[in-house]
Amino acid sequence: NFTDQGENFQQAFTILCQQMQDPREAAPESVRQTLEVLFQQALDDLGYEYHYDIASRSDQGPSRSRNEDKCLPQTDLADQSRVLALVCDGVGGHEGGDVASGLAIDILAETLKSLNLLETPPATVEQAIQTAIHATNDAINQRNDTEQRHERQRMGTTVVGALIEHAHLYLAHIGDSRAYWINRWGCYQLTLDDDVASRDVRLGMSTYHQALELPYGGSLVQALGMAPSQHLHPTVERFLLDEEGILLLCSDGLSDFNRVETYWRQYLLPVLQGRVSLTAAAEQLIDLANRLNGHDNVTVVLIHCRVKNTAGVLDLDYSNIVCQGELPEVTDITMGYVPPPEPSELNLTVSQVLESPQPQLQQVHKLGSQGWLLLLIAVGVATAAFSFLAVMTSMNRSNTVEKPSSSPLIAPK
Repeated sequence: NFTDQGENFQQAFTILCQQMQDPREAAPESVRQTLEVLFQQALDDLGYEYHYDIASRSDQGPSRSRNEDKCLPQTDLADQSRVLALVCDGVGGHEGGDVASGLAIDILAETLKSLNLLETPPATVEQAIQTAIHATNDAINQRNDTEQRHERQRMGTTVVGALIEHAHLYLAHIGDSRAYWINRWGCYQLTLDDDVASRDVRLGMSTYHQALELPYGGSLVQALGMAPSQHLHPTVERFLLDEEGILLLCSDGLSDFNRVETYWRQYLLPVLQGRVSLTAAAEQLIDLANRLNGHDNVTVVLIHCRVKNTAGVLDLDYSNIVCQGELPEVTDITMGYVPPPEPSELNLTVSQVLESPQPQLQQVHKLGSQGWLLLLIAVGVATAAFSFLAVMTSMNRSNTVEKPSSSPLIAPK
């Protein structure tokens, strides 16, 4: 019953039903857009509000002479309704990596800051993000050409960025800087590295861990400023946020050796439980990367997505739900399982259950000794018949003369 959800919701739901019934209209992108309209309308009708807190930290690390990482924003922010966050990692071993990452931050921020996610079609937003990335790549390439940088002297940078407004999240990346989504149930990597190891896995040439063991496994296959834009293939994805969680953007100084997957419960889950501030968590992640990795610069941007509605705020302390109205009881996946009744519930003793005869057993029991005798006779007759057939077959074979083969044996190649 969708009568209380508003006219727009009913119209979108009708369109979705028509698309699912007509194969010509059931294109994946069309169905996805309709589902997004339904989702957005439901959030609006329920009065959901989204607020974002941001904490960012960057450090050169214990083994580097300068920090080639750059990030946006460079200060902590609270209670934001719109977010533009970027992490750029100057390509290691190339002169001017810090210049390239700085250029990327400036150009992308200037280009994307005015993009309206709520009033712009998703395809248009994705195209605008790709255009901005290509323009950034052209600017870094032009800087390389102007300064006559060649081969290893050319400067470049990775980039991972998030553009968020209300429930809409657009994620873009090139290189091996990563994005993770962390909620109370798990840690999920949202991006796939543009390195040789990941490419070999996509091509089915090896497993990821085997490819990483190769000397060139971690080498990048694309980065900003290293090739013309026609050879650049940025990844742009969109998501709809329907829960409280933390979006983590980071350089490989933190993500190497699976540090995020290993330590998210210790460092990020307490933020969702209200026991650690977002700023403290960002500083702890920097310290973790410097202690356990320490081979590179490290940059972290944490975005805490807080969701609340007209009924109240969901408290993720696992034990209480704080709200002004009543919320439905939350149960786990075993809610649909109904266990069989215990014997005590049927007012039966164990001996009565064991002694209850089954219908088929009663029929066999009625056969008695006569039934068993008939069964033995049938088995004996069948055995004798099979023995007779076997003897006759053997005699026929012995009377058959086989002709020698006239063709020589051919050895296998």
